Amino acid sequence: MDYKPPPPLDVIITPDVLSKYQRIFTFILRLLRGETSYLNVRVFRSKPCVVQNALAALFRMTRRRESPLFPTLTSSNNTLLRFRFLAQSFIAAVTSHIPDVAVRGNVDPFLARLTPDTFTDVFELADAHSSVMDDVLSACLLRSSQRTAGDALRRCMELAIELCILAGDRRRGRIEEYAATPLLENLHASFVEKMNILVS
Repeated sequence: MDYKPPPPLDVIITPDVLSKYQRIFTFILRLLRGETSYLNVRVFRSKPCVVQNALAALFRMTRRRESPLFPTLTSSNNTLLRFRFLAQSFIAAVTSHIPDVAVRGNVDPFLARLTPDTFTDVFELADAHSSVMDDVLSACLLRSSQRTAGDALRRCMELAIELCILAGDRRRGRIEEYAATPLLENLHASFVEKMNILVS
């Protein structure tokens, strides 16, 4: 975002605050687009895709009991279905948490406080504004002290995409059941591990 606030807004919207807005907007854009250009995975012929849409495609691939992706390996098929449900639930929770809790939950109370008598001067307002942006960054796991949790979140999204790719390859017959099973189990174990790190 390239915005140069005019005086006297430049006292409230400082370069530091603009940097915070930029980090939040970039994160939300990546989340909404499911941007994977920074990932080292092949995503549906290298096109960017939304993680939720990829999981919806996975649901369509796995919803019919008469045509499972693992027809001779029931336990692998059950793992796939559990993993799909877990990934869908997790991604849905994250994508609703960011706008509803992380952003609105912090910004709306701040906006409600904006009355002529709330702040003694413009510098107090600027400090409160910067503090709210810090709270949004924290809620989005974008603070440098939250690197482990932020990395776990990004890895969960990557693993969900990798699951969809594996299922697509299995559906197209590009990988045999016996070869896909250990990959599925590894993806599932990694997803659960990263999700537990994030939750804790």
